[in-house]
Amino acid sequence: MLSEGNCGIAASHIQHIQTVATQFSTFIFFRLANPNATRLIDAGYRTKRLDIHAKSSNWGPMAGFICADSALSKVADGGPAAIEHNQNAVRESLRSEQVGKIPLAINQARINELVNDGLFAAPTPAQAFNAQSPQGNANLRFALEQNGAGDFDVYYYPATTGEKTPVMVLGYMGEDGAGVSAVTSDYDLFAICPHFSAPEFASNIDTRVSNQGLEGILSRFQQTIIGKINRLCGVNPVINHGTELNNPSPENDPELAMFVPGTDSRLVRRLELPRIFGDLAMRGFHVYTNDRWNPAFKAHIGARVNQLRNPARRAVAAKTLGCLRETDFMNLSIAGFAGETRLAFAQQKFGEQIANNLASTVRPRWRF
Repeated sequence: MLSEGNCGIAASHIQHIQTVATQFSTFIFFRLANPNATRLIDAGYRTKRLDIHAKSSNWGPMAGFICADSALSKVADGGPAAIEHNQNAVRESLRSEQVGKIPLAINQARINELVNDGLFAAPTPAQAFNAQSPQGNANLRFALEQNGAGDFDVYYYPATTGEKTPVMVLGYMGEDGAGVSAVTSDYDLFAICPHFSAPEFASNIDTRVSNQGLEGILSRFQQTIIGKINRLCGVNPVINHGTELNNPSPENDPELAMFVPGTDSRLVRRLELPRIFGDLAMRGFHVYTNDRWNPAFKAHIGARVNQLRNPARRAVAAKTLGCLRETDFMNLSIAGFAGETRLAFAQQKFGEQIANNLASTVRPRWRF
C-alpha cells in the first residue's frame, strides 16, 4: 500500500491519484518524491516547472527548496563536478524572466518538522548550528534570525568565505512584476499507461507525443491525466511536465510508486518494470519504453505480446501474469462491456486484434 511515508506523495494526494487511475483505467507510475518538498506543497508553496532544472535540497534548514548555491542542494554529496553541473542549471534558470531568487525564511512549524526529521538539532536562539548532507560530504554552519514577520531568516557560512550569508532560493516572479515567491519540487511522473478502452483515450491520436514547451514532451491523453490530478490536488499544480518515458536524460530510480486501477497500489522495484510492462501490454494497456533504455526491455515486451499471435496459446497467454496481480485490474472500466466476464472478453478481443494486425510490428499501432 502506498503512503506518504514510503513514496513521499502527500496522503491526500495519494487518494486523488488513485481516483484518477481507477476512473481512467490507467496505471500511473511516479518517481518517489522528496518528503521535505511534499510538506511545502501541503503548506501552499508553488512547484517548479521545466524552466527551473536545478535540484532541490534534502538537508539542513533549506530542505525542499531550490538553492541558488548548489553546495546546499541534494547534489552536495556528488562531488565538485555534480555541484558545478547543478550550478549551471541554476544560472540557466535565472535567465528566465519569470525566475528570480529570494532570501529564505521559514516559520517555527517548519523548523520543528526538520528537527523532528533529524536534519539538524534544535537550534538555540542567536546561536549558529551545524547541519550535514545525508552522506556527510557537506557539513556547514547555519543561523536562524527572527524577522519582523515572526518567521526566521536562514543564513549559512560558506566554506569558501566563512562569512555569514543569506541562503538564497529560487522562485517565480509574481504577477505584474511582484516579488519572488519560493518554489519547491513537483511530483515526477514516470509513466502513464491507459487501457486501450480507457475514457478519453483515442488510440489513433493519444499515442502521439509532441513538445509542449514548459510541459515537456507528452501526449494529449497524458495532458488530460495530469490536468485531472492537478485539479483534484488543489490550487497549485503538483505535476508540471510529462513522463520519464519521454525524458532525454532519464533517471535510474531503484523504486517507483505504482497506482493501479484495482485495489493494491504499491511500491515496485525498477528491476520489475520489464515484467510489469509486459503484463500491461498483454492486457491491452498502452506502454512504451524510453529510447535510452536497454533494448532488452522492449524486446521482452515484444516477446510477451508475440505469444498472442498463436491462436493455440492466446487464451492462456492473455491470462498469465508475470509480475502483476489480478487485483490490480479489479476496477477496470471498459466502455461497452459489463458483468463479471468483461475482462476475459476484453482479453479475447485484444488478442484477436493483435493476431490480425497488419502493422510491421507484432504490437498494435497504438502501443509503440
